[in-house]
Amino acid sequence: MGNLADCSATSWVYLDPDQIRQELEAAFPGVRAWLGEYTGHWWALVNDRLVEAVTPRLLADEIRAVLAVRRTVPPRRGKLRDRPAAPSRPRESARPGHGRPKRRRRVLLGGWR
Repeated sequence: MGNLADCSATSWVYLDPDQIRQELEAAFPGVRAWLGEYTGHWWALVNDRLVEAVTPRLLADEIRAVLAVRRTVPPRRGKLRDRPAAPSRPRESARPGHGRPKRRRRVLLGGWR
């Protein structure tokens, strides 16, 4: 990332935000980056995650971290409904003598005074 990699922690402030955005998006295809108008922080949308950092260099590090984790997670094999169903247990109330205990009513003896 040309200019961005050569910047110190604070010298990026003097660079054009559009140039930095273009460098970030060129370095990470498919990633959208921008400088927050109100927060002053750098943001990126990486796949389905929103990433925030104070400087463009830290944002690039965060993007790398998200992409590294994404690559190490094994892909899902098939949909949930394609999997065999787990063996079912009979419901508690279906077994004799194991249903819910009946509620006992409390009776007020002697009434209200």
